[in-house]
Amino acid sequence: FVNNELTMTETVFAWDAEKGVLTEIETVSTLPEADRGREGFSTAETVVHPNGRFVYVSNRTHDTIAVFACDPSTGKLTLIQNAPAEGQIPRNFNLDPSGRWMIVAHQNS
Repeated sequence: FVNNELTMTETVFAWDAEKGVLTEIETVSTLPEADRGREGFSTAETVVHPNGRFVYVSNRTHDTIAVFACDPSTGKLTLIQNAPAEGQIPRNFNLDPSGRWMIVAHQNS
């Protein structure tokens, strides 16, 4: 997964270890439909859930964490929700090893 900070998107790649080749699968927006194309937003970090079924992306000036379901067979992402980050400008975040808890560091709060 590649976080595209200035375009508010996440790109999914497949890795072929034998050939040493990355192949782009898709690029998806981290924003809800109503906010796509608006200026002034940026992303910061991408974290994959320990079970590999979910991918999270911090949307800084949108003050949300984008939550994606990850299809295990294709790697494609489906946006489930944009959860409030409970602070201003979420930058870094992580999950505990069980994947049950998330801690978010905010720039302005």
